[in-house]
Amino acid sequence: SGVVKATSHEARMIQLERALNGSPQGEDIRRILVAFKVASSVWKTDSDLVLGVEDTLTQELDLIHTALEETINESPNYLRAYLELALSKQAEGRYFDRNAFQEAIDTLEKAIEQNPQHPDPHWALASILIELGRADEAVVLTKKILDQEPSILKSQLMYMTALLYAGEREQAEAVAEVILTTEGLRPSTAERVQNLLDADLIANAAYILLTFH
Repeated sequence: SGVVKATSHEARMIQLERALNGSPQGEDIRRILVAFKVASSVWKTDSDLVLGVEDTLTQELDLIHTALEETINESPNYLRAYLELALSKQAEGRYFDRNAFQEAIDTLEKAIEQNPQHPDPHWALASILIELGRADEAVVLTKKILDQEPSILKSQLMYMTALLYAGEREQAEAVAEVILTTEGLRPSTAERVQNLLDADLIANAAYILLTFH
């Protein structure tokens, strides 16, 4: 909370350093929470505003990357650290340094090696592939994870979204029909499916891709 409440760049950096590298007790979970908050704030902020504070945000992201890489080195099976590192690298790639996209991909490929059956790193990787215009690869990836466990709703949503970005509208609508006829489906989920079908995918890319995480 100190990071969020800080009123100057200097104060924010001090609080961020303390949160990431302070007391060893609970250090890894603090790093995860801080990384998610900072990366999410970058994703949700208007691009003009983000670029207006580029130096501040790149310094914050660098601190986060270093801390998460340390966590991964010490706990190589800690999946959440890989996911948050990739998310923050993806945010960096979008606004500041395109090379960070490949670093995010490399991070997620390592996570998949460690957790080949877990859907989360596959979903995260699909979002990056879509952002890079590689939706066809995202379709293959999301279909693979859906086939492992067809009943997982998010896997269905991910596959449908990848199909939409790949221009496979008819297939996407078929997947949507399966989702919408699921017994006990929440109204909010049905609304989300319809919103995806109706969305201007380019204009709403930031929102849609954020839901992958």
